Amino acid sequence: METYIRDLRSKLNAKMLVNGELKSYFPEVYELKKFKEINQWHRGETTFEHTWEVLNNVEEITKFKFVQDVDLKGKLINHIEDCNSSDGLFSRKELVVIGTILHDIGKMNTFVVKEDLTTGFPNHETEGVDIAKGITERIHLTPSDSDLVLSLVKYHASFNYLSTSIQDDTKEEKARKTNDLMLKIYNHAFEVALLNYADFLTSATKENNPELFLYQKDYLKNVLLSIIKNFNK
Repeated sequence: METYIRDLRSKLNAKMLVNGELKSYFPEVYELKKFKEINQWHRGETTFEHTWEVLNNVEEITKFKFVQDVDLKGKLINHIEDCNSSDGLFSRKELVVIGTILHDIGKMNTFVVKEDLTTGFPNHETEGVDIAKGITERIHLTPSDSDLVLSLVKYHASFNYLSTSIQDDTKEEKARKTNDLMLKIYNHAFEVALLNYADFLTSATKENNPELFLYQKDYLKNVLLSIIKNFNK
């Protein structure tokens, strides 16, 4: 098993994903090449292409170039490069990469073509958790590491969804509802917020509704930054 884990860890990046080097570990993900994302949030790319784009964003965000405080940046890098648990074999960053690779896996079982010929994937997060659970067992994740990956799959769009539902709320209501969600995912809030931001940055809302895009981008980035600030406490 050690050789298997070592080989997998060496391939957990966007380049290896797109080159097909991860197919023996995540064959289901390559099935996502069959599904087109034709809706207001996408540009007609396949779900696999979208996954690759999100992973590229994750790799860029986890360099933490946007963090000016040198000490804080060091803490963040140490945190994400450290193992998630005492019995785990993967770093938090590697688990975020796995969660990113699997975040839309539920779309393979929820694909629908609507009357207007757009495509949708209702409840793909819930379906994705069921599929990802089997995959995390197959690749020998410990229960705590699996829990992080499954949280990423389940909540990868949670802050995104929340941002639109609270757009017209008062400042106090926005803060309360955001805090409620953070408490719900307390153990993995940092990783979930990071993936939400990386996922959103691929959104076609940038062209379709620039004003909404800027609002959501600011909201999601501020959520991530508010969590990051706690690393200095």
